[in-house]
Amino acid sequence: MSYITLYRKYRPQKFSEVIGQDISVKIITNSILKENFSHSYLFTGTRGTGKTTVARIFAKALNCLNRQGFEPCNACQNCISFNNGSFPDCIEIDAASNRGINEIKQIRENLKLNPIKGKFKIYIIDEVHMLTIEAFNALLKSLEEPPSFVVFILATTDIHKVPITIQSRCQKIEFKKVHHKIIFEHLKNICSKEEIVIDDDALMFLAKAANGSVRDSLSLLEQVRNISDNITLKDVLQIFSVVSLKWVYDYINFILRGDVVSLIDLINKVKFYSVNLYQFLYMIVNELKNCIYYKFVGPIDEFSSFQIENYKGISSYAKIEDLRKMMNSLNMMLNFYKSENDYILFEIYSLNLIFERGIQIDKKEEEKVEKEKKLEITETKENMDVKMRDSRDEEHDRTFDKNNEENIDFHKDIKSVKEKILKIFENDKLLYNAISNVEGVLVEEGKLVFIFQSNKKDVYVKILKNKSSTIVDRLKDLFDINSVEIRELKGQKITKSSKNSQFERIVDYTRRI
Repeated sequence: MSYITLYRKYRPQKFSEVIGQDISVKIITNSILKENFSHSYLFTGTRGTGKTTVARIFAKALNCLNRQGFEPCNACQNCISFNNGSFPDCIEIDAASNRGINEIKQIRENLKLNPIKGKFKIYIIDEVHMLTIEAFNALLKSLEEPPSFVVFILATTDIHKVPITIQSRCQKIEFKKVHHKIIFEHLKNICSKEEIVIDDDALMFLAKAANGSVRDSLSLLEQVRNISDNITLKDVLQIFSVVSLKWVYDYINFILRGDVVSLIDLINKVKFYSVNLYQFLYMIVNELKNCIYYKFVGPIDEFSSFQIENYKGISSYAKIEDLRKMMNSLNMMLNFYKSENDYILFEIYSLNLIFERGIQIDKKEEEKVEKEKKLEITETKENMDVKMRDSRDEEHDRTFDKNNEENIDFHKDIKSVKEKILKIFENDKLLYNAISNVEGVLVEEGKLVFIFQSNKKDVYVKILKNKSSTIVDRLKDLFDINSVEIRELKGQKITKSSKNSQFERIVDYTRRI
């Protein structure tokens, strides 16, 4: 016996064998039970979802001699003849190759003839949207008022190309894409019957790759069944030149983290293994969409444990806005893609994406550097302020009577004490700045006296008062002091006075604060 492909071998022969189309099947089976079926149907839906198969089962059930309920018996003469493809009262027409007005005229002429074996004459017109406008117009009258024994079943994958005048004359039944979990269970059952050993991961990949088409999933299984005695996901990916989800998540992470080196390495791998770029990009866009779903609603049944683990990792650092922008950019790339292996375009898009992210990273680095620069400028200004204060001290020194040698010696004594104290407090910025702003420092009978000008004393006086105990502790051994006193300098100049203590020479020009 010649080999029969899987999708033909396992084509459903009863309504109960149809998977993933419960509502559509229920509408048809109920109409059979109640015997109130329409004279014309329009089956619409994507490829491989069971439109033609259900149409054949419907036709077989209407002409079954021993029908129980709504199911054909598959044992009577009519059912056997139908299964062999030799039943004369079921006429299948491929509108893609018989799309002209002459073919429709032939149908109209044969409508008047009674069924040969069955109760009904069934016309199944597949890909009906391929008919010409003239052919559609010729079909209108037949669809509207066919003989009582005629049933039309039109099938199309593109309902929008079917004229509204045709649609309005038919009962429309939609066949939706089959969920990948249903396809997975169907494939698993077939693999068990065919003794095909295949991993669940590989089988799930085939179920998802079929994109809702049961026939496509069986065709994919047909392609991989002979690659190995124990088929793995790696085998399947090699056959279809598709990367694993790990590469998809790596690509997303490299872009979001700005890892140019790793991204280039991944692109080189994609080129080396001749990956189908369109499919790769589609997978990336789909996973970005799923990741956004995950951030909003958390894990859902459709996600595998491996997907959830990666969504969790990406969501831990990536913002929704970043994921959305990346998804939209790659989706635009899909729309403009001209070739499945246009690697240059892929590289350009990828680098642009990472450079956009990189600009944001660079800005953060620039902000960090800018802060460091500002800190350096602040420190430099403080040092300059210290130097300027020292310069003002020197300028102030020059206001004293330079011809009076005693006053010059006295000023040097004041400056010498101040310099010694500053050296001790050079690591304490607050005290260092405060002492730097005093006009002079004197040691007098166990007291350390700080002298200020009245216009700039407030802040520094407060610091010196608050830290007086610290000053005493640090300087008592050097100057033999036990307290700190602060005085304000009046506007008078120092004049020559008696040669007593330093304090007596300046006391006339200060007042206690």
